[in-house]
Amino acid sequence: HSFPPRRSSDLSMEHFKLELIEYLDYYNNRRIKVKLKGLPPAIHRQQALSLLEQFLLQNMTLTFWDHLKTADVLLFIW
Repeated sequence: HSFPPRRSSDLSMEHFKLELIEYLDYYNNRRIKVKLKGLPPAIHRQQALSLLEQFLLQNMTLTFWDHLKTADVLLFIW
């Protein structure tokens, strides 16, 4: 038993918080999204950022403005 005794509304709020955290984890990390090639959003985002990083590292000779144009195109594709 906890002291002072908890009200039932306190238990309900704690339960709600735990359920919300669990749902957000599912929504961002485990939910399969067809539009994202069957990947969860977090994995798709990680892969897209990794591809962008690789591309930018391979093309360091581009000007700053060229990088911005390329990033716009990649974000449009993403």
